[in-house]
Amino acid sequence: MMQEKESSLTPPDLSQTKEHGMQIVSIKGKLTYGTTQEAKVRLKNLFDNSADGYIIDMADVEYIDSTGFGLLINFAKQIASIDRKMALIVTNDFIYDLFKISKFHLVFPVVKTKEEGFKVLKEQIDLPLPLRDY
Repeated sequence: MMQEKESSLTPPDLSQTKEHGMQIVSIKGKLTYGTTQEAKVRLKNLFDNSADGYIIDMADVEYIDSTGFGLLINFAKQIASIDRKMALIVTNDFIYDLFKISKFHLVFPVVKTKEEGFKVLKEQIDLPLPLRDY
């Protein structure tokens, strides 16, 4: 029982690459209460303000709760302050449904692949709900 609790508090793994001028941050694990503070620090340390845009690859995210959504919103506000955009790769149907329920898909482009992410960031698509109104 104790081991299960500890594993639920394991911070997600974050890594980054840069392609086509875009920073791609891959997240693996859970973005939940108890893990997001460490993830926030790691994300801040990976942040490259010279990127043309940001893709958060959540293909390996197992679960996200409201604190995970808050982490993404705070990161989006940070990059908006330097006039950049963010796209999210979400391949898990359950997590995609959470994004729809929370209206996240109206604020950020939610795509299935990096290539789609590059395309929507280069096209500068305006979404129905501005970040400042979310």
